[in-house]
Amino acid sequence: RSHYGPCLDGTDPTWLHVIEIDGRSIGYMQHYRVRDHPDYLAAVGDEAAAGIDFLIGDEAHVGRGLGPRLIAEYIETVVVPHFPELARIVSSPDPENARSIRALEKAGFRQVRTMLVLGKPERLCVFDFTSS
Repeated sequence: RSHYGPCLDGTDPTWLHVIEIDGRSIGYMQHYRVRDHPDYLAAVGDEAAAGIDFLIGDEAHVGRGLGPRLIAEYIETVVVPHFPELARIVSSPDPENARSIRALEKAGFRQVRTMLVLGKPERLCVFDFTSS
């Protein structure tokens, strides 16, 4: 409740989505404007970007190539219509999470750098609409 409650009641400007396949919840995605999260903005340094986070929590759907397709579809059908003025989308998984970084790259993101967010290392990956 303390973490997701503000998103659900509208006091945190992050939009949450459950991923379902055949009526079964298999994962989670969220998006937000980077500028609405000061600590993340300080690390990313890009007020014109939106951020996304994702996970596939159902082991039966992990390692099947679903991640890149979900990321691309989420950007196209949810994030861009919500923020049509976007220049970039960022995502920053743990640098040790090779599977997530690979999924982002397959969806058109490029790795930029490792940064610290609230003292924790994250690998900044960027999808730039001007170069895609």
